[in-house]
Parts: sequence; C-alpha cells; structure tokens
Amino acid sequence: MNRYEIFQRAFSKRAHLFSDPLTTAFRLFNGAADGIEGIAIDRYGEYCLVQTADPELTGHMPELLSCLCRAALLLPVEVKGILCKDRTKLMDAQKSAAQWRSRLVEGHMPPSPHLVLQDAIRAEVDLTEGQHTGLFLDMRTVRKRLAAYCPQFSTMLNLFCYTGMFSVHALKHGVTRAVNIDLSKSTLARVEKNYRHNGYDGDKKDLIYGDALQWMATFRRQGRKFSFAVFDPPLFARTKKGVFSIKKDFKQCLEVLQDLVPGGMALTVIHSPAITLEQYRSLHPQGWKLEFLEHESEDFACADTPYLKAGLWKTG
Repeated sequence: MNRYEIFQRAFSKRAHLFSDPLTTAFRLFNGAADGIEGIAIDRYGEYCLVQTADPELTGHMPELLSCLCRAALLLPVEVKGILCKDRTKLMDAQKSAAQWRSRLVEGHMPPSPHLVLQDAIRAEVDLTEGQHTGLFLDMRTVRKRLAAYCPQFSTMLNLFCYTGMFSVHALKHGVTRAVNIDLSKSTLARVEKNYRHNGYDGDKKDLIYGDALQWMATFRRQGRKFSFAVFDPPLFARTKKGVFSIKKDFKQCLEVLQDLVPGGMALTVIHSPAITLEQYRSLHPQGWKLEFLEHESEDFACADTPYLKAGLWKTG
C-alpha cells in the first residue's frame, strides 16, 4: 500500500465524524496506528494541521505532503488550507518563536481568530504559532461523558486549566461557576476569549494566575470547597518547591484535593503510556470510588495500549 492509499484509508475510517455538524475538530491520522510513524494530521474546520515528530521523515516530507494533498481532495469538506509544524526542531531547548511556527503547504492561512466546534462548544485555535493549538482533541470523549454529571455540580475548580475548555463545557451543561488556575497569563487570556465565544462573561476573580499546587494549599487553608474539580497536570513541571512529577507527587496532590471537594467529584487525568491503568488507580486516596474511566477519543486509536487515563471519581 502506497502512502496516498494509507492516508485515504485513515480518512475513510473517520468519515463518520464529518457527519456531525456540532464537531468540526478531530484527528485524521494518528502516526503508527494509521500506518506512518511520527506524523499526525488534525482537522480544524476547513483547515488541516500536519505535525511531524520523527527526524527520519524529513527527507520524505515532499512526497508525504504531496500524497496528503491528493488524499485531502477526497474529504467530505473543502480543505481551504494545509499547514505543517515540524516538531523535530522543537526538541532543542533553545527553541525560538520562529521554530514553533507552522508553514503553509497548500491553500491559504486560516483566519484570526479561527473558531472550531467540539460538541457545540466554540474553541479559538491557533494553527500557526506556538507548541499547541489551544484545544486538546483527544479529550473530546471525556468532556462529552462529563456532560450528564454537570447539572449536579455548583462550583468547579479547574487546575492547570490551559484554555479553559473543561470549564466552558461544564458551564454549558449546568455548572454554576468555574474557577480556573494556570501558570500562563497568555492561556488565561485565551480562557476569557473562549468564555466570550460561548456567551459567558466570566469573572476576573475566577481567572487565577499562579502555581496550581500552591493555590490548592491556599484554598485548603482558607477552607474553600468545590463540588467538582479537574486535576489534569503535566507529566513534569518546575515549581518554586522543585520539580513536580506524576509518579512522585500525584497521589499527595489528590490528598490535598480531597479536602477541597469533600463529598464531591474529581476528574483526574494522566497522559502517559508509561503509567499503567493499575498504577493510575493506585494513585487515588482510599475511599474514592471510580464513576467512569475514559481513554483518548476513537480518532486517536493507538497501535498499543491507550495512553490517556481520565477517571471521574467520587471523593467520599
């Protein structure tokens, strides 16, 4: 099977996703699981973003992109532009803004702002600059599964909130108030934008800049309580107290979180194939009960075991 046929087969597997007008962003091609190691292709409305992470693909990129452009003509929507981000350059710690920038392969650049939908939630994405677009597509199924639980939550704590998509989704489905914490002022500004795109004004007091772990400790001292929390930390992060790691610190953080959502629920997330499902379960406090467990959405099908573990837990 040649590369054009490999792309064509992957797109055909996901053809049913195009029939949903309320979701216009999902993965079209997922590396080795679809037949080519080190390449991912995502749909963002009428634009596609190609990301490469294998240096060995460099010499093959002209042919790969040519095959992709041909295969994209068969998609059930008009593709107005195809962009490519070479992530192999980004392994250098001295990366510049220019190294993060995507290049145009075919068509024209997306508008700014560029809005897409996931389950009727509007998200502003940037396909050109930065490491991430502003929307983690693999969490689509997790957010959708949460919708039925949101009406029972009044206040929500969204730790490591990034661009706030969990908060917007929760507000749309019945949560009264969401407090968002992130260590990036630029991503908090994007939370505000996503609120506005979905008809929510938001409150500046609910957009908190700072170390999520320190704020957890502060809230515990203050006696703050929430009915629902999202704990979706990076695998590793530098804090004022040192380096946070999942294996070393995850369980201890959940013991603090337990005091913030007594008798409520918490969504805990680990993005790593190195953490087994059994290990993920073991990191939770005794007495927590698993309500549901989800993995990455179907368009992120893996060749091996799922890397995403996202569980909704009753905290007591």
